[in-house]
Parts: sequence; C-alpha cells; structure tokens
Amino acid sequence: MRTLATLQSLRRQRALVILDELAAWLRVPNDVEDSAAIQANAGHLREMLARRGIHSELWPTASGRPYVYGELCRLGVRETLLIYSHYDGVPAGEGWHSPPYEPRLRSGGADSGFVHWPASPAAIEPSWRLYARSAADSKNAIVAVLSALDVLRAAGMAPAMNLKFLFDGEEERESPGLAGIIDRHGARLDADLVISASGELHQSGLPTVAFGVRGIVQARLTLHAAAHDAHSGHFGGFAPNAAVQLAHLIGALVDGDGRARLPGYGKDAAPLDASSLAAIAAVPPIEHEVAQRLGMRELPRDSLQMLINQPTFNLRGLAAGGVGAGARNVVPGSAVAEFDLRLVEGMAPEAVCAQLRDGIAALGYPIVDGTPTAATLRQCGPVVQLDCLAGFPATRTPLDHAAGRRIVARLRALLGQELVLEPSEGGSLAFHHFARAGLSVITMPISNDDCNQHSHDENLLLSTLYRGVDQWLAILAGDGQALPSQSGETS
Repeated sequence: MRTLATLQSLRRQRALVILDELAAWLRVPNDVEDSAAIQANAGHLREMLARRGIHSELWPTASGRPYVYGELCRLGVRETLLIYSHYDGVPAGEGWHSPPYEPRLRSGGADSGFVHWPASPAAIEPSWRLYARSAADSKNAIVAVLSALDVLRAAGMAPAMNLKFLFDGEEERESPGLAGIIDRHGARLDADLVISASGELHQSGLPTVAFGVRGIVQARLTLHAAAHDAHSGHFGGFAPNAAVQLAHLIGALVDGDGRARLPGYGKDAAPLDASSLAAIAAVPPIEHEVAQRLGMRELPRDSLQMLINQPTFNLRGLAAGGVGAGARNVVPGSAVAEFDLRLVEGMAPEAVCAQLRDGIAALGYPIVDGTPTAATLRQCGPVVQLDCLAGFPATRTPLDHAAGRRIVARLRALLGQELVLEPSEGGSLAFHHFARAGLSVITMPISNDDCNQHSHDENLLLSTLYRGVDQWLAILAGDGQALPSQSGETS
C-alpha cells in the first residue's frame, strides 16, 4: 500500500522538474489569435504526452486551432475520467513588468525583485510566484496532472482509473469547435466524469471543486434618438439626447443594486436543492475581505456564493459622445450599452433574449434591425437596436453524483475538511456541449484567485501548483494499491 504521504514526498523530490517543465512550455507563445502559435503549442503538448507513453491525436477545427486528445487506459479498469483543459492564451497585451513569454520567479508582487532560478528542489520557496502568460490559465493545470502521473509511476503505481484527455486550443475564443468535436468523437470521449482543470480557487485560497458553471447571454443595446449628433450650443435642449434617454431606459431594466427589473427574468431558474443550500452555507465567508478590497461601503443582501447561484443582470459598458481627450460639445444622437446576463440551470438563452426584447418594447421603445433612417426616427423615434451577441445555458452536476462523490472523498483523504465545494462557480463556460452528450462535469482549479488571469503580470503562486499536483495524486491513486507502472496499459 502506498500512502498519500509517500506520494507527496516523491512529489517534493520532483518539485524542480515540475517547475522546469512548466517554464519550458510557457516560453512557447500561445496567443490564441495566432493559429500558427497554437499549432506549435499543440506539437509541444503532444511531445509532453508522448514522453509519458500517452497516445495522442490532433483533432482539427475550422479555426486551425486543434484539440489534442490523449488516452491512457488499462484492461479491466472500470472507472474512466476525461480531463479537459486548454492550452491557448489571451494576447499578452501591455503593462508587463517582465516579458510575458519569459517566465520569471519573484518573491512577491510584479514590482518585487527577480528570484534566481533554483538549482534544487530544496531551494524552492512555496511563496514565490511564477510570472508568464498562461502560468495560471491554464498550462499549469495540464502540467500538474501530467506531473502527478510521473509521481505515481515513480512509486510503482498506475492510475486507479482509465484516463482520457481533451485539451482545447481555442477556449479563449469561446471554443467554437467544441460542439463539433464532441459530435464527431463522442464515443471516444465517453467517461464517468469530466474534470475541467482550469480556473481560480475560491477567494479563501482553499482547494476548490465546483459542480456547475453559469450560462450567459451577451447583448448590445443601441438607442437611436436622432439621425446624427448635434452641436450642444446650437441644439442643446432641442435635439433629443440619446445618452440621457439610454440612462432612463437602463434604470427601468436594472435597479441600483444590480437586480434585474426585466419581467420574467429568472422565473425559469431551477431552485437550489437542500444539498446545494448546505454547500453554499458551508463556503467560508470572505465577503468582508472582498468588499474591503473593492472599497465597498455596504455588503449585498446575500453571500457572494449565493449570488453566484442566482441569475444576475450586469451592465458591462456604456458609450455615447466622448469624454476627456475625446470630449466634444455635442448632443449624442445615439448611445450604446452592453450587458452580460449570467444564467443558472433552467434558463434558456433564447428565452432570456426574448424577455429582454419584450421588456424594452413594453417600455415603449420600438425595436429595429440595423441603423434606422431619419424617416424611421421621424415616424417612431427614439428606437432601440438590440443584438444578442452570444449565449449558452448553465450546467450543473448534482452534488450526489456517484463519480463526483468519489473524487471529493479522495480529496478529503488528502485535505480533510479544507475543501470548498461550490454548487456553481462564477464563470460561464460552454460545458453544455458535454451535457448534451450525457457527460457530467466538475471543475478543479489550482490557480490563486489573484493570478491576474487575462491581464498583464499573470502569475502563479507555487504553493498552489504543488498542492494541485498533490490533489491529482489523491484522485489518481484511488485506494492506493500498488501496481506495475505501465502494466496492461493500452493506448
């Protein structure tokens, strides 16, 4: 019998090997807008899999950004996990304190000094941070699970279950090819459970498992009050001001606390069951700390976790006229607002778009397709142009899902009660494609919540990386029975 303590000891011996492998991959630029860079990353990832004896294939997409599929199976093993993550990254952007594709270790924040690359595992400080694009989103997660496989084999063990891998090369573009990949390869992807290895830990910093993700509808609303802008000196008070009218319209759609006034919004939301409510109540309270960080004077009516499990209606941006260097003394003829509406289980994106359209029309605004002509405005202005930009439903795996319970039990063996279980995480991910194929999904992030994901100075706290490897060891080791490293494995 090999204990988790023995495996953790072997992992500590390999700490520098793990860090070196991650750094080597981070040096390969992975800007999702550069399909050639994504293909180069796919090749690098296949080499990483091949070194471990994992059969892999490239599954092409219309975007030229392939999915990398892998299998590690043994005859006679009944349980199968599908591990899903992504290897593409958002464009690096500006503002970095060090080059985004040159990994750097720092003792603290982005303005702290560099740390010399360690020469031995003993020289690594868990409080150090690794700075690079995709250090936390999500090359780290892929390296963590592959490193756990290495540790198991060093202990003379094989995974307690069959493993399948699906690594996405276009996730940062909303995974447009995922539905087709699942349709074409559904039988190959069959598994007892999908674990999404990506995302950020709960704000407490504790290890986190989420059993659901939110859906989303993104919408753009353009209010047209006049055929064009007008000089505010000559026409102020005469020409209709689209910015002012849009402000009143928004106030009719959402209140000052961000609660939707949209008729029918959320009526189809599936109620939270007793186990979900209990899980929400058990999540560590971090509201005061988050509010202090944001400079909030008052706390909302509900906990953050409860709000994540309810539909929300967010005004994400406004545009009209100009301010600052772009200011002009005009009466804006049109004004634009964009929304993201976060959905929970039971809410259909198409129905939400219809509710938004009906709610605007009920306030007396005609809805038009395209930019209206002056004649249209004379006849029925002001008018609204409404575009639902994108949308997909929420998905949630029941907390009592058999395979999910086994994963939680294995993590409890490692972590005790230091584990946050979320009925749903805050993000919106296209896991409905898995659900459509009958696959249940949970997520297990291993990135610190202050990782600057999608921004400059993205970073990974090393303690979360190594604890993430340990979490995968707990999952993959199962009951801990020793097995020959690759006995009976097929690929």
